[in-house]
Amino acid sequence: MKQTADSPPRDFDRIRVFCSGATPIVTGITDRDVPALYTATSDGEVLDIALFEPSTSVTVDFQSRGECTIFGFELTNSMTGIEYSAIGNNGATYSTYNSIGTVGRDIHALSPDLVILDMGTNEAFGKITDAQFYANIDRLVENIRKANPSAAILLTTPMECQRSVTTRVRRKGKKRRYTTTRSYKVNDNVARMRDVILRYGAEKGIAVYDWYAVAGGTGASAKWISKGLFAKDRIHHSWSGYSLQGNLLFDALIPLGTHALGTQASGL
Repeated sequence: MKQTADSPPRDFDRIRVFCSGATPIVTGITDRDVPALYTATSDGEVLDIALFEPSTSVTVDFQSRGECTIFGFELTNSMTGIEYSAIGNNGATYSTYNSIGTVGRDIHALSPDLVILDMGTNEAFGKITDAQFYANIDRLVENIRKANPSAAILLTTPMECQRSVTTRVRRKGKKRRYTTTRSYKVNDNVARMRDVILRYGAEKGIAVYDWYAVAGGTGASAKWISKGLFAKDRIHHSWSGYSLQGNLLFDALIPLGTHALGTQASGL
């Protein structure tokens, strides 16, 4: 395993393997084809591997004792600072994570100080009422709170985006011939999802980062598209767009300092 971020790789000396079922056995670790010294312990759901020497890239060989599912890896070191973890899936909604049912328990091993729930766009492309959306948010928040009572929760609102519209027009003439054209218009449901998230945060006392407003509010999608900050589908961002979004969120959080956020932060 190795780090693939655009920033320079950082040394790590601890590997945490999140799994279920039969805990895998580590049969060997190599660092640039040289055997590395390590110790491995497990509590059943998390396999902890401690390296004797820090590295930026290692290969871990496992042996299975039975059916095992590995959910992910965490690479850490002894340096102080903010630890950021993220999970996500294209098309995921609040109800997607609610269907798992164990999100709060699963992230408990990360000992999060802050959990960021950044969803709402996908709901805007489906059929969901305000009441249903509100209930879905509440269910996931409570699931996380129950397993992580000391963690702060931050909700974000989705920014304005656009949806494609197909128009079929009959051409003039005796024969029935049609021309299909594709255009785009603002997805008005995004603003509705934003309003529900803001209302939920106000009623439940949970902080909300209003990305809809920060990004420019109504009409922002056209401006972002003109600057190349959206992908071709006008829903997802381009690399530059996501980079800008992340930097703006970082700028909003960092003034709070470590006294508010602690030394670890996990994003969902």
